[in-house]
Amino acid sequence: MIGDYCVLVAIKNGEEFIRETIESIKEQECAPTEVIFIDDGSQDRGIDIISKEFSSATILQNSGIGQAAALNTGMRYSRTKFVTFLDADDLWPANKNLDQIQFLVDNEDIDAVCGGVTNFFGNFVLPLEGEKARYFAESRAFGASMFRRSTFEKYGYFEPGHIHFPFSWWSRAIKVNITFVYSYENALYRRVHKKNEENSSLNRSELLEHVRNHFRRVLNE
Repeated sequence: MIGDYCVLVAIKNGEEFIRETIESIKEQECAPTEVIFIDDGSQDRGIDIISKEFSSATILQNSGIGQAAALNTGMRYSRTKFVTFLDADDLWPANKNLDQIQFLVDNEDIDAVCGGVTNFFGNFVLPLEGEKARYFAESRAFGASMFRRSTFEKYGYFEPGHIHFPFSWWSRAIKVNITFVYSYENALYRRVHKKNEENSSLNRSELLEHVRNHFRRVLNE
């Protein structure tokens, strides 16, 4: 069926925003077959909130060994034809998964479809205007994308222990000719707040190393 997809959410101390994220999943025009939360060593009430407010979701444990490993755990557990991802503090427009799955159903030669991202600051109140939002059309953010599950069997899983694992995964997948397209529509509202800004600043050296490795792959083609 067209709604045969899994939502994977890695969560660590996500109590502050997880209710909004849960509602965003529930409000999808195409309901997921599976929703899997992977607890990466939370020490707040985030997992308790999920258990009470999203009883149909599956909760897996990841022992605090990182988001990449958490998502790998979720992918190996999932059994659907399609898979998508959502950070525990981000949100989707209601049509995101329906539109992207329909595209993949209609284009069987495509591995993934990627939508645009709107970064937002402060409270989430539509419409997002002016300084509260910044839009990026050509994004390969996992939360703005939909993948065939077989894509990860072909191109590999994520590198555990890396913060910027999405960059390195896309670099490796592009090297071996993954087929993907941009939809040029907003597919993700990415929440920008103090915690994720601090994480980005602390791991810039890792990101630079991924960039260097990417160009090595390209130049060695």
